[in-house]
Amino acid sequence: MEINDKSGEAKAWQNIGLIYYYKEQYEKSIQFQNKALKIFTNLNDKQGIASTNANIAISYYNLKNYDIALSSLKKSQILFEELNDKTGLASTFNNIGNIFFDQGDLKQALLNYEKALTFQRETDNFVSISSILQNIGLINNYFSNYQEALQAYQEAFELQKKIGKNEIDLSLKGNIGIIYNQMGNYNEALKIFDEIKIHFEQEKNKEGLAITFGNLGIVYNNLGDHDKALEYYFQSLKIKEELENEEGIANSLNNIGLIYEKNNDNENAKEYYLRASSIYKKIGNDDGYAATLGNLGVISRNQDNYQQALKFYEKSLQLYQKIGNKKGVANTLNNIGLIYEKFSDYDEALDYCEKSLKIQEEIGSKKGIANTANDIGTILLKMGKYKTALPFLEKGIEAAQEINAKDLLKNSYDSFYEYYENLGDFEKALYFYKQFSTIKDSIFSLESKHQIAELHTQYETQKKEKENESFKLEIEKQKLIKFRLYYGFFLLIALTLLFLYLYQHKKRLNKKLESRVELALNKQKEQQQIIFHQASLTSLGEWAASIAHEINQPLQNLLLSTETIEMDISDHQVEKDDISTQITEIYEDINRIRNIIDHIRVFSSQQKSEIEEDFNINKPINYAINMIIKKFNKLNIRLETELSENIGTIKGNPYKFEQVILNLLSNAKDAVEEKSIELPNHKKNVKISSYEKNNQIFVEVYDNGSGIPEEKFTNVLLPFYTTKELGKGTGLGLSISLNILKEMNGELQIQSKKNEFTLMKISIPVEKT
Repeated sequence: MEINDKSGEAKAWQNIGLIYYYKEQYEKSIQFQNKALKIFTNLNDKQGIASTNANIAISYYNLKNYDIALSSLKKSQILFEELNDKTGLASTFNNIGNIFFDQGDLKQALLNYEKALTFQRETDNFVSISSILQNIGLINNYFSNYQEALQAYQEAFELQKKIGKNEIDLSLKGNIGIIYNQMGNYNEALKIFDEIKIHFEQEKNKEGLAITFGNLGIVYNNLGDHDKALEYYFQSLKIKEELENEEGIANSLNNIGLIYEKNNDNENAKEYYLRASSIYKKIGNDDGYAATLGNLGVISRNQDNYQQALKFYEKSLQLYQKIGNKKGVANTLNNIGLIYEKFSDYDEALDYCEKSLKIQEEIGSKKGIANTANDIGTILLKMGKYKTALPFLEKGIEAAQEINAKDLLKNSYDSFYEYYENLGDFEKALYFYKQFSTIKDSIFSLESKHQIAELHTQYETQKKEKENESFKLEIEKQKLIKFRLYYGFFLLIALTLLFLYLYQHKKRLNKKLESRVELALNKQKEQQQIIFHQASLTSLGEWAASIAHEINQPLQNLLLSTETIEMDISDHQVEKDDISTQITEIYEDINRIRNIIDHIRVFSSQQKSEIEEDFNINKPINYAINMIIKKFNKLNIRLETELSENIGTIKGNPYKFEQVILNLLSNAKDAVEEKSIELPNHKKNVKISSYEKNNQIFVEVYDNGSGIPEEKFTNVLLPFYTTKELGKGTGLGLSISLNILKEMNGELQIQSKKNEFTLMKISIPVEKT
């Protein structure tokens, strides 16, 4: 049909493009949006041109082609300004902000978000205003502008309460908790996260609980309660593994690694970082992979393996530069600079750190400025350039004080102590060392006391010289210093021995605990094997009638053959050829019975053994079909098989796999029988097929039975859960099948529609030769 309404045609292309956009087929979306744009341009429809350019931009944005996306958005912006379209301008500036955010240009991102908010406020669209406020809160958090971030999140939270979207309210509440944590208001942060945790527990929202446990771990980590932090991180990790959330798993592994790193357990930290990096690399999360490589660099640096650390940092830098993450680039440049400092290549170290500081200032990261400026200052101190070092040290401490970052303040105080000690100004050196020691866990260590005493002595010595105190007083002072030094030295040795004893004691306890855990695991494994075996015997009981029928037929043949021979003998009509033929048939029937019995015996016994071999998947499938086919025929169930001959082998226990097929076929039988009760004329069909694709072997069992409701897909895989009537199922079949498949690195997927069909799909990797 010819389309005369060109405007309608353009809108149709535009809508088709949006459909492809939501299906994440961005190239096709752009193709149809360009068709719409061409028509709108010919019609000089400015509104259509502006909205279509915006649609094109978001597709290019998702393809990470930021230059074309920005160009399209600029065109939209000009037209929306001409049309005075506040909603269009708000959306355009918000999308521009998203692009700058992804590129790490946080200043430009914030500027555009604020413009978007100004226009959006004029529309009274609370949902869009709340969304933009969250973006502004996020950026201010990056800038360490915690008060501004808190204000933005709280306003967004109040708007969401008006809208009545509880899930978004909880998300915003979590963001507010994160800001309180950043501000050092840990009690308020814990209060918020505990409230969210209770809500998610009531709702049985596992995904929300995983995030909340992670946030609680971060707060306890900042409080210095590493045991509690680890407890929450592991709880979060467990849920993410249940949900198979790979990115979430990697984040949790990284957090756990950070705890071990803080406790100087570099080996454990390295193990968790490596696991995280492997997942990030697998799922293509370059940002997470780059961050984890940086963490591995820190571990190598802690172990004095500076060459290895440099390799990690350089690889991390390449990734950050590739994805345009300016913050990551800046932090990694600074880390590389510190490695060159370890090599005593101060010029190279300065070059990297100065490049880092320039980027930190561009993006407005106060935390980055505080850290990098202080590092530059300390490098210059090592070069003996004290006057040049002072402005950088001052810049670093000013930024650290502005955001009240205690860890950075500690580093700045330490640098100023070194600066004034090198200048010989022991009064100021003493002041800054006291500041350093106070902020360092708020408890003076023995080492701190010794250094403070030494600094105090130097300061007093200088003062006494100025006041022309007597030489005798100076001698007495030195004696007192020596006494303090000796006393401190012996006390330090005693504490070291105590720590060594406690460490060895803890190792012994850990070994005992490992032994108990291993014993418990072995016991659990034995119990699982018993359950598997019992379930197998249960299956054999269910199919006993079919097996009896299978054996009965050759027995009847044997009876007939022997009667015929007996009659021939009695009638004196024995012919050698006839007797030979009948004896051959008797042997065949006997062998048939023997094979059936042997298979049942092997099937029931070999499942509990640790057999692991390469086998063709069709063989146990055919065995399973032979064991159940009589029952299918008796119930008038049509069983269709479609087994591919060109199929590879898998590794595992073929008898256990046969049980899996028997369980699935039995469930299919029950499902079609259940449906036939409601629909007596229902044609009961079951189909089993096997095929190989992409180095995976698939087995599908399809039935047109009663089906499984989608909300019960997870439940039916749990032990002892059954949808069958009382007495008609143990609830173990699918649970055991799933465990058997996991032993073979396989998976089981469910597709079903209530009262229509069920498809159970097994996938197992092909065994590589």
